[in-house]
Amino acid sequence: MYGKRFSQDNKAAFNPFSLGSRGCPGEHASMVQTRIFLAKLLYTFDMELVNGDDVDWERDCRLYALWQKPQIEVRFMPVGPDILEEEH
Repeated sequence: MYGKRFSQDNKAAFNPFSLGSRGCPGEHASMVQTRIFLAKLLYTFDMELVNGDDVDWERDCRLYALWQKPQIEVRFMPVGPDILEEEH
């Protein structure tokens, strides 16, 4: 998916929580909360890409100083009540 010119990029240089003694003490708690949130979101809703025919990721994504991504529209539809009642 990526061009060969990016194959030597140092991906370890990305540290959003910083490193060392000045690193964020809430990093692990934040990761746990994010995982729980995403798991509940994916379990509770079915998602559908609304404007999927209008978006071409290869054509519409650009990287200058920051990513410029196309606007996507997602429809969240609640999963049927029969599935959600099984867990209670």
